Amino acid sequence: MSDPARKLPQRQPCYCTQCQGASVSRKTFLKHKKLHPVLNQPPAAIPSYIDWLSSGAGSSFRVAGDVEMATGDENDMDGPDKECTEDEGDTDEDKDERPSKKNCARQPEPNTFSQPDSPPQYGFEQEVDYDDIYEDKNAGEIDRHEPEEANHPDPAALYIQPDELDPRDNDLAPEIPIVDPDELRELRNNELEEIARLQTAAAEHAELPPEDHLPQEHAEPASIHSRIGHVKLTQQFIEEIKNATLDNGKLDRDALDRLQSPDQHPVDISNPDTRLSLDLFMDCDNASGNTYSKVRKSLVRRFPELSDSLLSYDGVKTLVAKINGVVSVSDDMCINSCHAFTGPFTELEACHYCSEPRYDPVVFEKTGKKVHRKEACTFPIGPQAQALQRSEKGSRASLYRQLKTDEILAVRKQIKDGEDIKFVYDNIFCGKDFLDLAGDLKLSSDDLTVIFSFDGAQLHQNKKSDTWIGVWVIAEYDPTTRYKKIHVLPAVTIPGPHKPKNPKSYLFQSFHHLPGCQRENNNAAILVWDYILKAVILSCIVHLMTEADAPGLVEVDGRVGHHGAQGCRIGCTMKGRHKPSSGHYYAVHLRPLGTNAADCNHPDFNFEERQKLSVNR
Repeated sequence: MSDPARKLPQRQPCYCTQCQGASVSRKTFLKHKKLHPVLNQPPAAIPSYIDWLSSGAGSSFRVAGDVEMATGDENDMDGPDKECTEDEGDTDEDKDERPSKKNCARQPEPNTFSQPDSPPQYGFEQEVDYDDIYEDKNAGEIDRHEPEEANHPDPAALYIQPDELDPRDNDLAPEIPIVDPDELRELRNNELEEIARLQTAAAEHAELPPEDHLPQEHAEPASIHSRIGHVKLTQQFIEEIKNATLDNGKLDRDALDRLQSPDQHPVDISNPDTRLSLDLFMDCDNASGNTYSKVRKSLVRRFPELSDSLLSYDGVKTLVAKINGVVSVSDDMCINSCHAFTGPFTELEACHYCSEPRYDPVVFEKTGKKVHRKEACTFPIGPQAQALQRSEKGSRASLYRQLKTDEILAVRKQIKDGEDIKFVYDNIFCGKDFLDLAGDLKLSSDDLTVIFSFDGAQLHQNKKSDTWIGVWVIAEYDPTTRYKKIHVLPAVTIPGPHKPKNPKSYLFQSFHHLPGCQRENNNAAILVWDYILKAVILSCIVHLMTEADAPGLVEVDGRVGHHGAQGCRIGCTMKGRHKPSSGHYYAVHLRPLGTNAADCNHPDFNFEERQKLSVNR
């Protein structure tokens, strides 16, 4: 075999009766030229591919790993069924290098050109490396297989003039259409380009979002999935969120009806029996539903007139959901908290990471029922936003953002006009990024801006109990009240005890529901009844930002942790420093004295020369 490290020989077309224009190495070309000096000249024209294939000329090829071509000696001319023998005069080393020809009667190969799913392969352009067959490393002789001169046929006798061809005997008669080699190659290239174009167009058409979700003038090209596993999963989550609507979400029918057709009045709880049901429910907040039912049963036994007016456990839960808008959406999750079975994990029967079964195997074996082993809860923002605007206090408190924005714009105008006014940055609404966003989206007092906050907590001191909680912070409120517990809305809870390996699967329902609300009513917003206006308005929920501490930001941001070399994550050029023989980086601004550890000897970081960052970066 030829040395793979050696430079490949230069190739050129060979026009003998066996190669028929195929590109071969220089050594093979010289061998065939010596065998067929007259035939091995560029012909004026060659047969078309269809004629060449139908003529059976392709049967001289044997496709089995490396392609072997007939040498054209007397042994090959005796017929395809004759048994091949070893060439006379070959040394033992030659026999070892060249494939054995014993008992290699040539059999006609199936037509490999008729596969419908692969582009056509043309014999004229078939790349064949004959160096492995004919090269002699030691002797350097090119033609080792040439038959003896006495047995070599006269080349002139092999050449047939075109006018001597008989259509009845030869399928290469002049009347059969033939084309120029360059034209044939051009046709072949055009055909392959057309096939590639059609395949690309079909793939793009299959991956385009539905027309009712994405207008044609804003249609995006088909996305290309990454080959990296976790990146590909993230892309699949993003694609499902792009096509999110309220109808393909997981809200139950009653909650969805209330969201799409809100009540046009506050929830009435003035009835004493209704208020008694709510008080009883709140007093049993740490007890089970069975406890509430038993207490209700005792009250009805003492006061039979309450049997119809005192709400059942399910009835009082529905009433509470109407008052505060807190509706729970449950998703199956891995028993080890690896991920929730949402998005691309929806159809899985076992965990993608630890292979733990999704459903209880004992119950399934006994009853055949699929009972989840653990659940994560999501609380969509849409119903809670409706409840906020429906109450008097919530409706009045949500006016702060619009009033503050108007005040800031008025001060900025006065400063622009030349007035000497000291501007105080005391709110996120003072920043240019928010003001630009408010101008682009044309935010009004009817809209709602929210901030998502995500963090983990250990519930027990002496045992592993990681629990992750996500909440919605209403940016409409004054900064002195927006972070108080009574004004923070729940978003998602992830029970432990282990840290989730794919937090995006738990946050998926929250961020699938949010664009669904934005696309309601022909991409206008959801319908909300406002207490102050006493009217139904369109309210668009806008996600301003995501907040988290340093460990939590790794889970939602997807970048390096705060102990990484570039711990800032947002593009800051400040690099951390680590102790000798340790990969734990710290945000040390000044270069330590007396150390020259690698990656830690960079100069002091000057904050005055740092680049200004923006959320648009």
